[in-house]
Amino acid sequence: MTQPRTSSLPLARRSRRLRALALVSLVAASAASASAQAPAVNFGFGVGMRLENSTNYDGGAGAGQSRLILNATLDTDQPGPYLLSLEQGGAVLASGSCETNAVIYSGEEQDRLRTLRECETSNVLNASIRTNAPVNVVLALVNDATDARTEVYRGEFPVYAYSWWDRNDGDRAIHIEHRGLRLDSFYGAAFLHQYIATEIMFTYVDSSNGGSVPSDTSFRCKVGEGEWALYNGTLYSPFEQNSRNRVWLDGNVHEDGVETLTTRLYRFSARMPIAVQGSSSPPSAGSSMDGNWTCEMRVGSAGTRVVTREFRFTVQNGYVGRHAVEAQLPAGRASVMASIGFNPAAMPAVFDPALVRATIAGRALTGSVTAPVLSALPARAANPAFTMPRGAPAGRATPAPRGRGRGR
Repeated sequence: MTQPRTSSLPLARRSRRLRALALVSLVAASAASASAQAPAVNFGFGVGMRLENSTNYDGGAGAGQSRLILNATLDTDQPGPYLLSLEQGGAVLASGSCETNAVIYSGEEQDRLRTLRECETSNVLNASIRTNAPVNVVLALVNDATDARTEVYRGEFPVYAYSWWDRNDGDRAIHIEHRGLRLDSFYGAAFLHQYIATEIMFTYVDSSNGGSVPSDTSFRCKVGEGEWALYNGTLYSPFEQNSRNRVWLDGNVHEDGVETLTTRLYRFSARMPIAVQGSSSPPSAGSSMDGNWTCEMRVGSAGTRVVTREFRFTVQNGYVGRHAVEAQLPAGRASVMASIGFNPAAMPAVFDPALVRATIAGRALTGSVTAPVLSALPARAANPAFTMPRGAPAGRATPAPRGRGRGR
């Protein structure tokens, strides 16, 4: 009679093996869970970054210097520390460490949502930041125990130069070198985020030759070919990079007007009947407003309103649909990317079409994917129109970015 086969391993040995396999599975599951929970930038809140310039008089001679400052909201419950770096050509120019703050709505701390506020690097001499090559803005989470770094964000941006007339030494004008980040890659998409009940926040980036945030704004939307409906809210800018060129040339001070370049992150929030997946509130109108939405941000009074931005997105079952580009750049929890349109009469003050098409938030798009821009773009780049001091170093003027938005 054939006997049933049994394992040749002793029972105790088999038990140890099973426990080891279970431990390996548990570690693997924990690692996968940790990876899934890695911090990520929530672009629905917008990203505010700038180079902030100052003058160093150590040694008696004025030298321009900058520090990188970043404002962002992260999908994470990890407070930090986070390492912010400004890099160029593979070298770290400046870095700094900062912690995140909890996000609190209605007195309650939000789960897996934290903010970086005015996270900054140390100063670096502006003469060390080349204008003929891009810089990288890098944010990484640092493990306090192992010093291991988890890169959260890396964006590439061209750099432009401008000047600050400090004084005259006899007949010679003394100018301090300054630097700014060219943020065109933020123009090519809008983001929507739902964060308080049925309130939806629209974020986008614009640049102008100075001036204040428009106060005479109106926001309207329609579904398909339906009627326009107004949505009340306030347009505001929590972050901006302000570059003011000031040059003494031929007995005159050249400043203001086109000599100023201000790049702002704009937010507009309004209560709407639709919702964004991942938020805590469902759409108040159910699926009754499904379809292709068009929204317009307008500036001016009745009869003279100018559309400054157009936003388009699709709503299904009451929820805003995700854009295909999010496969390469996820918008974040309770956030979604939307297509954006420009009015030729209200274009950004600087605008490089190659950079806008090929990159979003400093990241190059791959394959045949381009930024979700609705309107035709200018054939040529519009660069900063700064007056250059006489005798400025060769190559100091900012070249137009080429190719897929990457410096050469």
